[in-house]
Amino acid sequence: MRLFTFLALFVFLNPAIGAEKLLFHQAKYDVYIKGTSGKVGEFIYRIFPRCDRVIIYNNWELDLPDAGKLTLNQNMQEDINSYSAPFKSIGLIIKNGETIARKTIDVKIELGKPDTAYISDGEQVTHYAIPKGLLYPVQYQRELIKTAFKNKKSFTAFSIDDGDLKVKEVNSIILGDANPGSLKSTYFKKPPKRIVQNIRAPGQTDNNAEATILFDLYENGASDNISIKIGAINLVARMTDIEQLKPEKCK
Repeated sequence: MRLFTFLALFVFLNPAIGAEKLLFHQAKYDVYIKGTSGKVGEFIYRIFPRCDRVIIYNNWELDLPDAGKLTLNQNMQEDINSYSAPFKSIGLIIKNGETIARKTIDVKIELGKPDTAYISDGEQVTHYAIPKGLLYPVQYQRELIKTAFKNKKSFTAFSIDDGDLKVKEVNSIILGDANPGSLKSTYFKKPPKRIVQNIRAPGQTDNNAEATILFDLYENGASDNISIKIGAINLVARMTDIEQLKPEKCK
């Protein structure tokens, strides 16, 4: 289901972490179809450290006109200290009360000339040469924050589409300062930057993007006013609550 793929990919590309300005947190969002006022669901996002890994959890509860009731759940684990350490993603889709998909994705990077990504879903292993290197969520977000808040205009890197297990090129364009959302919080010290991300096959242009995501990015990594366009579907998620999470103790 491509909707789930790109909802998950948004969180894959935008976890709330930014080097020394990290905010581990839980955020709640109301979800709408763009251009309408009626809420169609909720989105909960959670990020916290556990030992040498960062855990990224997200859960979408949607009731869409054409798709019915959907639960889209994903749990991701990334080693924060090593580029070549394994990355794991566990996804679950429930439609109208019935589990229709469950997928576990494991990614490993083999360093070399070029670097190679090995991607497994438990049934097949796919590998791709990555000339420019592949960034996991924490790595990507650090670079994107650095780019956006140093007033640079764009940042491009490779990531993984867990729907078809292919490498995607993600082009982030910084549009400039955005107005803060309606939620007032002491966690937000500076105005956010408005970002547009185009997810495309390597070598393609933004005009041929498979999905387009817009969002406001704060310097601590939190995101608001999220718009995800996939074909004719355009969902908007607005933050309603945010709270800081304490790191879990390492056992």
